[in-house]
Amino acid sequence: MALIINKKLGDDVPHTIMQYHGQGWGDTYVTNMTDYIVRSTNDEPNAHTFGLEIECTKMDSSITNSELEKMFELFPYMEAARDGSVPSNVSGSAVELTTAPMTLEAWKESGFKELLEYMRDRGFKAYCVTNTDDPNESCGCGGHIHIDKGDDWEQVVAIMAMFIDQNKHAVQMIAHRDFTHYAQNNLASLNKSSKRYSLEYIKGYMMSHRGVHENALNLQHNATIEFRLPVGTLDYELKMSHIEFLNNLYKCCDDVVHGRARIDRLTINKVCKDGDFLPAYMNELGLSCSKKLLNLDKEIKAKVDAYNVDKCKVVKALSDLQLAIAMTNASDIRQGSINTITTHFNNITGASDIDVEMYYLKNLKGQNVISQGLNQYSENHNDAVTKAYKKLKDVLADVTIPQVYEDMKGEK
Repeated sequence: MALIINKKLGDDVPHTIMQYHGQGWGDTYVTNMTDYIVRSTNDEPNAHTFGLEIECTKMDSSITNSELEKMFELFPYMEAARDGSVPSNVSGSAVELTTAPMTLEAWKESGFKELLEYMRDRGFKAYCVTNTDDPNESCGCGGHIHIDKGDDWEQVVAIMAMFIDQNKHAVQMIAHRDFTHYAQNNLASLNKSSKRYSLEYIKGYMMSHRGVHENALNLQHNATIEFRLPVGTLDYELKMSHIEFLNNLYKCCDDVVHGRARIDRLTINKVCKDGDFLPAYMNELGLSCSKKLLNLDKEIKAKVDAYNVDKCKVVKALSDLQLAIAMTNASDIRQGSINTITTHFNNITGASDIDVEMYYLKNLKGQNVISQGLNQYSENHNDAVTKAYKKLKDVLADVTIPQVYEDMKGEK
């Protein structure tokens, strides 16, 4: 096995530690590796690359030049810099390490494990709000992981967001961190029906919100997707588990997009079954979940599509009935009738999402307002209104509220 280091511009990799200017380090030296990609001779074809951002601090003492030099001797594939999220009162003892893009195999073959062990021995901790590196903590700053964007990445990331949203509890356990203001659930504000069956809608929503830096899946970067949820840590096995999780999730979603796998078989168990670290980590968590991702389910989508056709018929029938009532001479019952029908019309057409829409339509089907209206206008021999009421009654009788509505009511 061997590591292969390629510079994007084709230049040789420098072997000296370059001086870092303008960040208050004085005579501190760091290596800048942001233009380099590190691969392994053991890589699979088209292996993804991953870059890490690690905020760390010693808290009780400053970081020395000799410590930094030793860190780069163990793991030269990174740069060191100040970071604005670390408070000024610990800035002299804090640093953010940003690594070069590396394949999963390269991460395993590099000196990353030795780097983290050295840092822990020297009193470094991953910086977080609790000032601890306890992997059982679920709060604190993120250990951000970047993965390069592959072909059709827009659809891939849409399914990744759906998977994370529908497996929120499990994903937060794996990340050892809850969703926060700095790592928000990308789809938190969407209604359940949109998240349930419409990939194209999710893709459009994700792209229209790609400028939100604080999303758990941050799409602001030109070449990478940034996964911001995992907790910051200097625990090697935990960090490698997080990299493997992101690698597996991207590959599984990519398989769905390119027809190599079915979305209804995409579960936590499937995503987390491969890797040198992730399966054992899952066993430690006692986490097993076979809940299926139901987005793109053809049967559900067909039902919702059929419902939309029926809904349009109901809306037209309600509109025709409004007009017929408005033109009747039966003034004593006209106003009350038109107010009732207009209320139902506005509820259905003005609903904020399809779930609410289905609720109001189901409510209309269950009421006796149609029978009451038929009786009133039949007694007055108003054929036009009676005919409109009968039409609405027939249309409502044929409408089927999809079972998807009932299923989603109990979802968390």
